[in-house]
Amino acid sequence: MLEKIAVLSIVFGLILAVDRADWKRSGRRERAVYLATLGFAAYLGLDYAMEAKLPHLDELVDWLFTPPASRIVDALKTHG
Repeated sequence: MLEKIAVLSIVFGLILAVDRADWKRSGRRERAVYLATLGFAAYLGLDYAMEAKLPHLDELVDWLFTPPASRIVDALKTHG
């Protein structure tokens, strides 16, 4: 696990070092997208390194949309 975290730290450090010049010239929206992408990559990297079973995007979509979808299907069954 420590080797994976060390490699991830090196990779993210290199990414930040290379993108430093572009960061200074970028606008607000570009920085927001960059940070969101980097944050998502860090989340997945830590999930891999720790071998944790952290929630992924498909579980979030299921959690958000399953109850409303079930209610819509039930409503269509009662009125159909």
